[in-house]
Amino acid sequence: MLAGLNGILFGGQSKTVVPHGVQHIKPAMALVASKHIAGDVTEGVTNVQSSTRRIGKHIEHIELRALGIFSDRVCVGFFPSRFPTLFNCSKIVFHAVAKFAAKVVGWYLWWVYLRQTPPIVKAMASQLTWHGPGFVDNEPTVYLTFDDGPHPVITRQAMEILGRFEVPATFFCVGENVERFPDVMEELRAKGHAVGNHTHAHESGWSTSNFAYLKSFSKCQSVTHAAWFRPPYGRITKSQADAIAPHTEIVMWDGLSADFDGKKTPEDCFNQLLVNTRPGAIVVFHDSERAAPRMLPVLEPYLRWLSAEGYRCRLLPQRG
Repeated sequence: MLAGLNGILFGGQSKTVVPHGVQHIKPAMALVASKHIAGDVTEGVTNVQSSTRRIGKHIEHIELRALGIFSDRVCVGFFPSRFPTLFNCSKIVFHAVAKFAAKVVGWYLWWVYLRQTPPIVKAMASQLTWHGPGFVDNEPTVYLTFDDGPHPVITRQAMEILGRFEVPATFFCVGENVERFPDVMEELRAKGHAVGNHTHAHESGWSTSNFAYLKSFSKCQSVTHAAWFRPPYGRITKSQADAIAPHTEIVMWDGLSADFDGKKTPEDCFNQLLVNTRPGAIVVFHDSERAAPRMLPVLEPYLRWLSAEGYRCRLLPQRG
């Protein structure tokens, strides 16, 4: 009864579900993984009729997309045909699964936003880079990154602060901004910073087709020639990641500064950085107009704290 959850619970693009009342399902339990799942997969289950109709009376077009990187997985439920009374419980089962998935989503977002990325998430998305080497030349090391630039004023202000501490950083640039301010990107590289790909128009992989998303990646790559890619919002599907990974390293993060959150103060962001920082941490700032009121006041005291704690800031290492 739960065949076709790809796109409903795990952030893929299919919205196909098995309707209430499906008959002739042989006893089976299957977990099917594939890089390219375009609809219901019924391997090990025969005579299953799929449609886009809703399940039950009050469930229609349910999408819990927060685990998009774990897409392209289909779960087929266990409903033996010799127990027809279980079909009467299908709505209860579906509601229970949806409720559990919502809790998982909430837990995931809480950890990713407020704390370090949990180890289980890193393990399930091991093709992505979540942290760097913890110690380089026997020094505890962190990796500063900035998203959403370049901006002609804010990026230069960030560079000026970084320059005072002789700290390099990796700037994940949006292709549209690079085309508008190519001189800023060149200035970044001239001052010892690195440039990463952040798509051409800052698209979310969960709400963008694979074709459009990969086209945006390629367009940005043509102007940045970057060794690293970071998906905007951290939202990317497994099929998109599989297509990009052979070309550039996909970099996520250990902790967010939360400078993009207008409800937070610079002090809130600073305290969050202290919680998230550890050897090998990849830390995210944003050189954007939205984040500047928090990023700029917190950057210098954070760099001063890193120095006092013995941390060394380095560029992201390139894979061999």
